[in-house]
Parts: sequence; C-alpha cells; structure tokens
Amino acid sequence: MKLKLRKCQQLIYKQKLKISILQNKAKNYSSGNKEQILTKFKSNSIVRMQLRLSHLKRKGWRFKEMEKSFALSLYYNSPKAYTFMRKFLCLPTIRSLRKWLQLLDVSCGLNENVLEILKTKFIDAEPKHKLVSIIIDEMSIKSFISYNSQNDQFHGFEDFGNDGLVDSKNNKYCNQALVVMIKSLIMPWKQVIGHFFSNGPVSGHRYSGFNNKKIK
Repeated sequence: MKLKLRKCQQLIYKQKLKISILQNKAKNYSSGNKEQILTKFKSNSIVRMQLRLSHLKRKGWRFKEMEKSFALSLYYNSPKAYTFMRKFLCLPTIRSLRKWLQLLDVSCGLNENVLEILKTKFIDAEPKHKLVSIIIDEMSIKSFISYNSQNDQFHGFEDFGNDGLVDSKNNKYCNQALVVMIKSLIMPWKQVIGHFFSNGPVSGHRYSGFNNKKIK
C-alpha cells in the first residue's frame, strides 16, 4: 500500500513538473515567436489575421485593407456562410464592411486612378505585353435608391460619370449596369477600369464617347 502511494506521489510530482515547464514556455512566448509563425503563413491572409487578432477582444479588432477586401469577397460569395464563419473566426461585421465601402471612391465612369497605375506599370514593358482587349458587358439590375451619408448623395439613378457629355447624370432610375474591363492578350491578368449605370441599354454614342476620350 505504501509502495502504491509512493508511486502515485511520484506520478503527481512529474505531472506538476510538466505543467510548470509548459507554463514557463507560455510566459516566454513573445511577439517575436508570433512573427516567426506569421512569416510561415505569409501567403495565407486569413491564418495571419486569426493569429494576430485571436487574443484581442472584439472591440479591439482592427483590420487591414487587404483583410477587409478578403472579407468582402467572402461575404459576396455567400452572405449566410460569412455570418456562420463569424462565430468561429475573427472577421469584420457586415456593418463595418458597408461603412468601409462607403469610404471607397467607386463613382461611375472610368477610374482615373486605375488607368494611371496601369500606365505607370507598363510604361517600360515590352510592346507585346501592352496588347489588351477591351471587354464590355451589361447586365440587368433591380432599381433601388439608396443614400450615402459619407458624401451626402443619393444613388440609384442613371450615371455615366464625367464622360464630357451634358446629360451624364439625370433623374432616370437605373436598371442596367455596364462594366468595362481590359484583359491582356499575352499575360494572365485582367482589370476592371470602370462601370456605368443606365436606364435601358447603353447607346452607341456613349460607347464611342468614353472609348475615344479615355481608352487609347
């Protein structure tokens, strides 16, 4: 009986010793160790995001632009799945994503910033890498008027941006969306460069208008 008691005491002592060692390792877990782990998952933004925010309270979560963009694409892919995943993962609220979208410059027309970035990127590129095709696609959308408190504007009307035409904006409800994209003929990339909202199909003079003025 005494022998069994002694063995149990030794086992308890060993277990306490292991617990003590693990607790010391946990205390010595520094931010440097976290950076090493994050480096291993450099290409996986969702893993890095979880490691960075998991020890913080929800009110202390701060998301980077890339993380917001990832969360937004995930939400648009499946809103129900996004709501479910938020129970287990550190992800922005849907309200936060909507506020972030309101701060972005997504006004109608051809995006000058995107065009300038592409121009700078390919200024020294080989001629064959500058070969692109212009893709224009239209789709029907539901008419809906919304108010953007960030810029004090109503959205949901026909809007062609600043295309130089007098009636680029009017009070007609939009029911068509037109997207302009360029796609490389050689390299595997494509980029949306603008979008427009119209009441009915876009007319031919509109196409020729923004083609002649902006896309060269």
